[in-house]
Amino acid sequence: MKSIFCAGLLVALLPFGQARAQEGQCMDHYSKEGNILKGRAFKSWAEYPGISVDAAFKKLQQEVVRQGFTVINADRKAGTISADQGVSGSGRRVPLNVLVSKNGGGVRVEVSFTPAGGLFVDRKGLKKGFCDILEAPVK
Repeated sequence: MKSIFCAGLLVALLPFGQARAQEGQCMDHYSKEGNILKGRAFKSWAEYPGISVDAAFKKLQQEVVRQGFTVINADRKAGTISADQGVSGSGRRVPLNVLVSKNGGGVRVEVSFTPAGGLFVDRKGLKKGFCDILEAPVK
């Protein structure tokens, strides 16, 4: 797992991963809101035809855990996975949320990561981690 310097603290964050075919879709939909002082929200999404919500959900939950997050709540019926990751030495937690919804004959997967103000994020590692999570349904 890659670690980054975060407001005087060491934080474990999404690991670097090898770029895969679906990375373009993930990067095309990547967005950031807010600022380092007040907090930010990093988001992305991807759509996959021909995949069921149940199949996607199971793979997504496994990938969230593989990325080093603690799953707080996973509700397959609602299509939601709420997880977080600790900031070393501070007791603070950074939330990650995944939403899986039916989209025609496939699924749409949305991911958001919302660090509080003052926490530095390695955006390159975050983007690659997002793509690893978003690609989980087709792995």
